[in-house]
Amino acid sequence: MSINELLFMGDISLSDLDLDTLKSDASSLSFYFEKKFPESHLIANIESPLCKNLSNINKSKFPRVPSLDSNVRFLKKFNLDTAIIGNNHVFDCLEEGVKSTIDALYASDINAVGVNYDQVNSSLKVNNLIFDCYVSKQTNPSIPFDSKVNLFFLEDLDTSLLPVKDSKSTRIASIHWGVEFSLLPTPSQIRLARELSNSYDIIYGHHPHVLQPHEIYNNSFIIYSAGNFYFNDVSLEGNKKLQWKGINKTTALYFVKLKNNSPYHISCIYINNSPSNVLAKINPVYKLLYLFMLKIVKYQVLYFPVYLIYSIYSGFIKHVFNKIFFIILNPRVLSFSFVIKLTSTAFRHISSIIKQILSSDKYG
Repeated sequence: MSINELLFMGDISLSDLDLDTLKSDASSLSFYFEKKFPESHLIANIESPLCKNLSNINKSKFPRVPSLDSNVRFLKKFNLDTAIIGNNHVFDCLEEGVKSTIDALYASDINAVGVNYDQVNSSLKVNNLIFDCYVSKQTNPSIPFDSKVNLFFLEDLDTSLLPVKDSKSTRIASIHWGVEFSLLPTPSQIRLARELSNSYDIIYGHHPHVLQPHEIYNNSFIIYSAGNFYFNDVSLEGNKKLQWKGINKTTALYFVKLKNNSPYHISCIYINNSPSNVLAKINPVYKLLYLFMLKIVKYQVLYFPVYLIYSIYSGFIKHVFNKIFFIILNPRVLSFSFVIKLTSTAFRHISSIIKQILSSDKYG
């Protein structure tokens, strides 16, 4: 039987969550999905591997977001149908974690796709849906050398080798890519996504942990980043945490209706979603920001200067002002070595911005 309704969610991590929170949130989400999307095939990027032993870790990867394999029951309660595991955290608990993730998902009747391991591949066919998964090397996956994951550099992926999309199936490209915490995709991403629109009906991007624009191009639906759908704060060294705030908790649900295996009706539902606070209303300022980005991503003449200004602010000015503010509050840290380090960091940010400018030729 053909699948004619899809629901794409953002990143999911069940790491470091207590059972009471998981149970409560899973019940709320399950009720919501069953009421709003009873016929939809639910798809999400699962960042946290489902591991039997959390002490068997990939020491070359940091931070890590592993979860116990018993937590798969909450993914099932989310009504998840297909789990994307092709991302930069799939080997957080090494091969043992990959195997336990696959075993847990299949035991719960959840499809898994993203790695060529055991009974799973980087491609998957589910009725009329065909998934292909890619992981950008720029996302620092720290994957063992002999693993079979579709790794690529943005500039190296040869789209001419891919088949052309047709009406016989709905082709979906899942791509783990982009710059973390950046609200805008790079011009290189836009160029690649538009090239991929010749081969895929839907391009589903994830990794930045914030919501980025989406667009319809060449009759294909492109999601550059779906943000964090359900992602706990990330544990760091010394009992510190990377805490998701404000815009990191804003996400979207992308409801796609298919006709002749192509997207013909798309709804985007903006929500604020985080553990212990699911399905909350989005900050209206953020919503206006996303609506603005939806407009400019279509036009290079608008997008490029906005992207350039945003890159200079987020990559350089914001960093420098934070450091100056830190020095004002902590004048004793000011030293020759500190100034050298600050100058070096500033030049690194500037060179990164210049590199992006030089590599950002026309994207469509």
